Amino acid sequence: MSVKSNFDPAEPERNKSSYFESSRNKSSYITLVFCTLATVGILLILAFQSRWRYHLEVDIWGFYYPRFSYFLENLSFGKFGDNEYMPGAMFSFLIPGIALVILPNTWQNYLIGLFAINIILIVCHLFIYRKISQVSPFIFLAIILAAGPIVLYRHDLFVSLFLLISLILWKSKKSMLAPFFLGIAASIKIFPVLILPYFLLSQTAEQESRKIFKITITFLIGLFSILGLYLLTGARIGEILATLNYNATKPVHIESLWGSLLTLINAGVDGTWPRGLGDRGIFGIHPQDIFLPLTFYNYFWLVPMSFFYFKIYRNFKNQESVFPVAFLIILLFIIFSKILTPQYLFWFATLFPLLNFYKIPSKLNAAPILIMIAALLLTQFIYPLHYNELLGIFYTSGQRAEFFFILLSRNLLLVILFFIIYKYVQKISQNQ
Repeated sequence: MSVKSNFDPAEPERNKSSYFESSRNKSSYITLVFCTLATVGILLILAFQSRWRYHLEVDIWGFYYPRFSYFLENLSFGKFGDNEYMPGAMFSFLIPGIALVILPNTWQNYLIGLFAINIILIVCHLFIYRKISQVSPFIFLAIILAAGPIVLYRHDLFVSLFLLISLILWKSKKSMLAPFFLGIAASIKIFPVLILPYFLLSQTAEQESRKIFKITITFLIGLFSILGLYLLTGARIGEILATLNYNATKPVHIESLWGSLLTLINAGVDGTWPRGLGDRGIFGIHPQDIFLPLTFYNYFWLVPMSFFYFKIYRNFKNQESVFPVAFLIILLFIIFSKILTPQYLFWFATLFPLLNFYKIPSKLNAAPILIMIAALLLTQFIYPLHYNELLGIFYTSGQRAEFFFILLSRNLLLVILFFIIYKYVQKISQNQ
């Protein structure tokens, strides 16, 4: 009588492989927790240093906390006055106020609440990145460490979280959920609207005309779910339009690429550096030195963006291109934007960990991360560490030009980064 054996010779090898894979995952998780604690700890230490805090906290007591206090007193955002923030951002300013339930109502305690919320948002980002790859969370930690404690002082992680969710859903072909979260992101900051044409062009390429309508409607539902709540608090549509107009009337920011170019042109034309002018919450090039009407700087970005959308329609249609194409769209807008504050870099930097450029054989594999880190370090060096020298010395008396050239180097690095990632997208498209 023979007995049939269930023994599989390959089973021990599979169990061994599974064991080592589990050990690697556990080790990677422990390393990530340690690196996260170390990064957040360093950022908190820097955040309370006067050299960083002096400029960074201005937005807290000057903009965020007053909006929170106004809502607390009036239970309304209506008739607030001059306001540059979108409705979703106004609601995000309320969330750190939870800390004031147990702490005295001061802007310093509100700041503690904002720190706590941003740390939670950092953890949320890490959770999403780890779902993509084991490397992505560490790249994100390197990014926020290079950027410095500004990540704790601003509300940009709110919008990046919804944008990440939207893009991941789109890559997963959940085309009806993705536009909804994109709409929510656009209610906080206007720039996610730039991703909507990409969604629509992808469907046009696939001749899915019915989906175009559905995607647009779903996006509007996400957008107006927040705008509707905003209007229910007593605000009016006219106030939202006034917010958009308020930003359009700001001067050409000295930190933008336009600001750098105008500075060089002025120096070349008449041999003197241009003067700066503080207006509407930013420091810009004096109107007498911008040569063209302000409208040109407000809308010229539409020209390169239109060409890039056409390129997307023709060549970048596959699902693997979702993250890098979105990265390039936002970076291209920032390069040609007349305003470029340091927190704007988070708009595209939070997409960087999703690019997986290291998977494509190239001598330039290390270049993108090195350029990204260098651009963030130079930004932190200028703002907040040497912002007084840039504004109060160079753009006032024309002295200490080295700080301008550091800023110019940062802006040129952004342009170089665009072309490197563009080449990466081309390789992805050719490999499909």
